[in-house]
Amino acid sequence: MEKFNDTIVKVGETVARTTTVDAKAKTVTKIHVTQHGEGASKTHHRLTWVFDFSGCTSEQLLEVASRTVVIGARPTFKKCPRVNVPTWNNKTFDVAAMLQSERGLRDPVDTARNEMNRLTPEQLTALIAEYADTLKIGE
Repeated sequence: MEKFNDTIVKVGETVARTTTVDAKAKTVTKIHVTQHGEGASKTHHRLTWVFDFSGCTSEQLLEVASRTVVIGARPTFKKCPRVNVPTWNNKTFDVAAMLQSERGLRDPVDTARNEMNRLTPEQLTALIAEYADTLKIGE
């Protein structure tokens, strides 16, 4: 059995995150990083979890999958302008398209915009200054 400290991810350490599906065995193995604790005692851990769906019906699998779709859609809904809220009622989600998008086929401009929105004003200013010459900003 691994000790608690054996799974700790050090600051700056890169950890491969993987998902392996065994359709025949109806299992999914996920290697991921999850936070434990809060504040000064907060640590991040590399964990391997196996989800065994062998005892689940197709209906149960779809129910579990829909929970993930709801969780994934909520942030977009929360950010949409109030005027667009009615368009979210009775909405049908194309899960296959959502999965394809999650696999790295996102628009690179949207990806860059989302990442830039996470920066502090100081970080954003420094980034723009770094690329100002290349982009010929201000000429």
